[in-house]
Amino acid sequence: PVPAELAEFQSNLPASLGGMSSEMMGPPPRTRQSVCVVSPSASPSPVPFLLVSLLFFVLYLLSVPFALCPPFLVVSVAFGFVTLWEICESIYSSVRPPGQQKKKSKNSKDGGFLAADHAPSHQFSAFWYAFPLRLWALFLPTVFALGLNEFAESLDNNDATRVVGVILSTGLLIGTFGFTVAHELLHSRHLKDQYAAWTMTTLVYYGHWNLEHRYHHHKFVSTPLDPATALRGQSFYSYLGQTVGGTFKTAWSRGGAGRGQRRVLSYLACSACVTCACVLRAGVAAGVAYHLVVSALAIMLLEVVQYVEHYGLKRSQTSEKANPSNADDYEAVGNMHSWNAKNSLTDLILFNLQHHAHHHADPKTEYHMLDANYKGSSPQLVLPYSSMALLSLVPPMFFSSMDRRLKALQSGAIEASLSWSDTPAVLTAAGLATLSISLLRY
Repeated sequence: PVPAELAEFQSNLPASLGGMSSEMMGPPPRTRQSVCVVSPSASPSPVPFLLVSLLFFVLYLLSVPFALCPPFLVVSVAFGFVTLWEICESIYSSVRPPGQQKKKSKNSKDGGFLAADHAPSHQFSAFWYAFPLRLWALFLPTVFALGLNEFAESLDNNDATRVVGVILSTGLLIGTFGFTVAHELLHSRHLKDQYAAWTMTTLVYYGHWNLEHRYHHHKFVSTPLDPATALRGQSFYSYLGQTVGGTFKTAWSRGGAGRGQRRVLSYLACSACVTCACVLRAGVAAGVAYHLVVSALAIMLLEVVQYVEHYGLKRSQTSEKANPSNADDYEAVGNMHSWNAKNSLTDLILFNLQHHAHHHADPKTEYHMLDANYKGSSPQLVLPYSSMALLSLVPPMFFSSMDRRLKALQSGAIEASLSWSDTPAVLTAAGLATLSISLLRY
């Protein structure tokens, strides 16, 4: 590269004396780029994500195949203790004095990230951030197989309590970690990660979700054309039928010349092979029942999170069409079209899925780089995703909390904190969490 002073001197010389045009000089000297940037809301280390994943996998091993703990242990921890942790942290954040609030870091001029110079000195390669995700690609089939074996043995021993516990624990682990990790791998730049995502979702008869999510949901989110967007006042039970049927329909019709149909049928064929394996181990009726019930639980957990993510948020129509059918007929997807939350524990379990507006702004951004309040314009929930998912099972309580939040959002309130008006919703979520913990008695 030509030094700046020499380039300026030569550019002022006449051509006969050796002057150099910008074309002759070539491109300006390249400046050294930062190797990585760190989001202010994300952990700079993949270790906490890995430890939480290993913790839940070990809890499953202790409670299901080894039978050293109650079979409902995973359910009680995921829906009980985690939800109570969320509620306590949210209450503390709402009542602590303003002077104790953490000072917000000054973002770069794009508002999204801290400069790499201010990042912690220890940096990890992309391999280590992807390691917990790829580990679940191995864990998940293992969980399913171990659950199937324990289910068959419990049936032989006529242990109904253990049968129910095994099914709930297996379905919950696949629905929580399985789909969360599959979602992250689906957006990976590496083809092997995308194949792993398809493998994980076909395990539970929902392989076609990959097509719908990647090519339809991100394009039509927060519009009437997206089956995975819940309308204001729509209960989760109404939404569940809409999104399951709509996801299949959009995946089936994607592409021309039967392309979508062929891919959906291939996913269903892979899932049917898993059902055959269940039949070989547990018998026809029991094997089919185990696979279908575990699949239903996992799908329901995925959809209850998607229900919360975009509930009541709409993109304005920009065209004058009576029946808009293209994404261009609506305003561009913005930060205001996804609900966000931040919690020290739930972020680790869901791999920062709660930082959802940033994900829709740039789906290729890795989970550890996602910002909970991207560019300071991402609407926040009063409670994190796990609590809101439980609350959505009781529509009146969910509506009472979310409708107030939507009304505040219309007034420009991006941030959210608990208030006395949220007491019924908080008590309902805490009650359901306590009920989950009480399953440890069995």
